[in-house]
Amino acid sequence: MLEYILKSAGCLLVLFAFYKFFLEAEKSNRLKRFYLIFMLLFSTMLPLISISYEVAAKEFVDTAPMIVIPSENSSAEQETGSIDQYGSQIWLAIYFIGFIAFLLRFMWNLNKMQLTIKSGQLKKELPYIYVLLGNSINPFSFLHYIFFSRKEFKNAQISEAVIAHEKAHVDQKHSWDLLFLELVNAIFWFNPIFIFIKNSIKLNHEFLADEQVLVKH
Repeated sequence: MLEYILKSAGCLLVLFAFYKFFLEAEKSNRLKRFYLIFMLLFSTMLPLISISYEVAAKEFVDTAPMIVIPSENSSAEQETGSIDQYGSQIWLAIYFIGFIAFLLRFMWNLNKMQLTIKSGQLKKELPYIYVLLGNSINPFSFLHYIFFSRKEFKNAQISEAVIAHEKAHVDQKHSWDLLFLELVNAIFWFNPIFIFIKNSIKLNHEFLADEQVLVKH
């Protein structure tokens, strides 16, 4: 298990370094979105793939008698092996504690989002559903929901460009990218590189939404 986690984390680090050095400055935002999601998926799948091969060895017969000499360090080696195994179990326990904590945080945030939707006034403009909240907020979207300040929305204080921008997030299903990212982050919770990956994905989403707004308006 620990070997899989370390291999996956190393693979993710290499793929993200390639993105930062060679792809981030590219103008093809759709390609960058595909690469970022592919990077997350590939890093979780690659360590599960094993390649087996056979090596042919020549047989030889040794006619000399075999003499077995008992090792003086056998007991010390067994003790060292048990200590290493005990240490691996401790690290594995720490990992699962962190994994469960991040998974619970993810479920808590989903529940909090659901409560926010229920607390607002819903206005359907299919396929979008506007959630009008009582407090002053910056507009944002989640799945097919778009959240606005009720007062600013009813007073027409939100520009059409901002509304079109949030609609673009919904059209391009950016929330699904972030949900998948949070699940992978729960697996690799110990890896600080996810802070930068999340920022790159969100920035890419903003560019994609801006492109759609510019095309339509």
